[in-house]
Amino acid sequence: MPSFDSYKDKYKAITFRREDGILEMKLHHEGGAPKWTFGPTGIHNELGWAFYDVGRDPENEVVILTHEGDSFMEALHFDRGIRPGRAGGVADRHVGPDLQGGQGSPDQPVRDRWCR
Repeated sequence: MPSFDSYKDKYKAITFRREDGILEMKLHHEGGAPKWTFGPTGIHNELGWAFYDVGRDPENEVVILTHEGDSFMEALHFDRGIRPGRAGGVADRHVGPDLQGGQGSPDQPVRDRWCR
């Protein structure tokens, strides 16, 4: 079973603080407001692994998910060579042309905007 010490410094895009069984997970991008990032150290990848560690730690009683800055995931950030339009890239499968160009209706279901 993981302990707080085994994951508290493990993730680039998430900082952790725990007091009396209350765990705060704070998302960020290079210390500022978080962006939806891809790649091995992007939030897209890290969140799943972080929740896997957090969920297996018996000392966590409550989890608070928060973020740095004034905005939450307002931008996409393609790092580590993953770019829209590159064959086989994560963006090719998950980010449709509406989001790349900032288009799309707020009334349009997310599935229709993301999965093309």
